[in-house]
Amino acid sequence: MTTGDFVRRKNIMDDLNHRNQSKLPQSFKPFFWSYDFAKINPQKEKETVIIQTINYGDLDHWKWLRKYYGQDAIKKILLEIPVTAIKPRTRRLLSLIFDIDKKEFNYVPRSAKSGK
Repeated sequence: MTTGDFVRRKNIMDDLNHRNQSKLPQSFKPFFWSYDFAKINPQKEKETVIIQTINYGDLDHWKWLRKYYGQDAIKKILLEIPVTAIKPRTRRLLSLIFDIDKKEFNYVPRSAKSGK
């Protein structure tokens, strides 16, 4: 582990202690390139934060999600969103970490979910 990796990990873990914070840790900024990062509220935009972090974060970021939102809240969102919102390469790991059978994922097309 390099010094940079250690510092980044320490910063993410330090952020775990601030569960009620209204801002995401700076280490999450690269996952939100198409959003105004300063305006993202992790409580109000829980689904977006979870999806972006699951798709683009590493295990330390996933640990932050788990500590911040809780296992059950994350699992609930992962089962409600269309499976296409989750990158295929992450689904297997998700199913192991969050105890989700691959048959439980929501395979309903996006347009059908929105009622259009």
